Amino acid sequence: MKKEPSVKILVGYHKPAVLLKSNVLVPIHLGRALATEVSKDGQMSQEDYQWMLDNMIGDDTGDNISNQNREFCELTGIYWAWKNYDKLGNPEYIGFMHYRRHLSFNLLKTFTEDTTGVVNYENIDENYLTLNKINDDDIQSLVKNYDIISGAKCNLEKLGTNCAYNHYKMANQFLHIEDYDQALEILAKKYPEYIPDIQEYNNQKYAYFTNCFIMKRDIFEKYCNFCFSILNELHKKLNTSFYSIQEKRAIAYISEWLNGIFITHAYKTDNKILELQRTLIKNTNISPIIYPAFKEHNIPICFSVDKNYILYLGVAIQSLIANIGSEKNYDILIFTSNTSSFERKKITQLALSVPNVSIRFFNIKKCIKNKLPTSFFTNGHFTEAVYYRAFLPHMLEKYSKVIYLDCDLIVNKDIASLYNINIAQNPLGAVVDIEAIRSYKCGFIQKYVDDTLKLKDITKYFNSGVLIMNLEQLRKMNFIDKFLSTLQKISEPWFVDQDIFNVVLENQVTLLPPKWNVEYHIPIWDTSYVDHLPEKYLELYSRMQNDPYIVHFAGCKKAWQEPQHELANYFWKYARQTPFYEEILYKNLKVNSVQNMTLPSTQNVNINILRNIYTYSQNRFNYYRCKLLSKITFGKMRKHYKKKRKELKAKIKQVKQFLKGK
Repeated sequence: MKKEPSVKILVGYHKPAVLLKSNVLVPIHLGRALATEVSKDGQMSQEDYQWMLDNMIGDDTGDNISNQNREFCELTGIYWAWKNYDKLGNPEYIGFMHYRRHLSFNLLKTFTEDTTGVVNYENIDENYLTLNKINDDDIQSLVKNYDIISGAKCNLEKLGTNCAYNHYKMANQFLHIEDYDQALEILAKKYPEYIPDIQEYNNQKYAYFTNCFIMKRDIFEKYCNFCFSILNELHKKLNTSFYSIQEKRAIAYISEWLNGIFITHAYKTDNKILELQRTLIKNTNISPIIYPAFKEHNIPICFSVDKNYILYLGVAIQSLIANIGSEKNYDILIFTSNTSSFERKKITQLALSVPNVSIRFFNIKKCIKNKLPTSFFTNGHFTEAVYYRAFLPHMLEKYSKVIYLDCDLIVNKDIASLYNINIAQNPLGAVVDIEAIRSYKCGFIQKYVDDTLKLKDITKYFNSGVLIMNLEQLRKMNFIDKFLSTLQKISEPWFVDQDIFNVVLENQVTLLPPKWNVEYHIPIWDTSYVDHLPEKYLELYSRMQNDPYIVHFAGCKKAWQEPQHELANYFWKYARQTPFYEEILYKNLKVNSVQNMTLPSTQNVNINILRNIYTYSQNRFNYYRCKLLSKITFGKMRKHYKKKRKELKAKIKQVKQFLKGK
């Protein structure tokens, strides 16, 4: 019986994704030398970078071109294998695939392809690997019968072009045909025997894409000499100084066309060649393991946020940091799905000068793989982000207890005091929802609470904006599964995830001191709340307002929209301390509503200041314009511009003083 050949297939990664790793499949980090720099995919976090270090080899050791990955892309991994072959154990066969583009080794089935010639799959699971025979035994058994295995060629007519040359010319806005022409000139000069193959390949309606292949060692050596001798010379000649990040990938794109020309030539030289179907995985995300930021005295505080609330999250975090102690460490974890890297950077900078505070962002869709529903029911001012807290037991498997806070609140006391409250074996600690009690007593939600939620005691209904979460206990009771099944049953909860929390955890919650979640919106919803609240809760609410540990701007009327309401001053106190202050003002000031806006008398703000804030940038531009014109004009015109300059200077000064809180 013939011994199976030794095979190594590099699987190229540039970010964390489902890991393909075995004796045959070797994951390699492409562009590791540049991994922490900004790329087309943004900037890699330290956690992601560490995951890459822990799980795969890099293309930055030995003889390498790792620092050219922005132009050469996956070729930096292929080059590394060529120049460091011994580090792979000198296999008889060497190949390359991508983290989400693979060869299907199943010869018994022909799977349905899309117009680009690939078979699409949602994710990588056992069924996918079995179906496509992506395992060591099947790969080695198949490879031994061939010299070259390649991804199958694609019919370009299905993509709207008629030949490989025109496809390069027309199919991608980031490609320039003159770059490919230069490559062909170099190829023809270095390898004149390939000239017939150049013409044949460029004129045919089929093309080979994605650089997925397996080759015998000697053919691989020949291929790399062929490919890199052309591309290295081309790299020196190309003027990419005015190219975008995408355009600079021309070298990598051209390599796919060179691969096609090489295979076209190989068919004529008695090589045994097999073309396999190619697959494309839509979702390769993995759930990251999140570890505590500090080894000792770690107090984890979680937020969830979307782009609508990112500015107000900044104020919440600023208030939290302003009241922390020095003996504990504060581990702030923020879960999001649609915020920009620029917005996240502004938030993390709040902790730059505070050594015992860590702020980290996590992509919720990566953290809740296969558990996040396709959509959540929302209404009013609620967004999908409110549901994220329900998944914390799954996302934070290395944590036993966390504090969860909404981002529409401010903290007036060291959050460590809340974390240290003992909730025993209960899965949750929360504050009773006094507004819910008022609404129930007035009849607004009574039928809904009794008949839909089927809660027995409204005085135990809690607000989910401030929570102590016993994650170990929540995991033991399979909370997430119960949460999702209850959500499916209730379908359209009025108060979204909060209602589901209350149903699933009825009579299992430690009620916290009410000052830890003072609801700002009760007097806004009901100016006669004094007459409607049960006496016990009216007295409680009055005491809470005098010294609130946390002020929660719940409801649809927020402190940043209507600053005249009681307790709103707490928000503005901390907003002034953030780099988001001007943006918050600007975002919430609308020209049509400025005339009717009422502001707190303590700020001594008048309508003119608001107008000047709104037109601040324009006023600055006009000021410098008038300053210049007042020096180069004469007579009445000079007087006019001097006067205008003085008026504009006063407006600019007024805004600066206001923003500084003077």
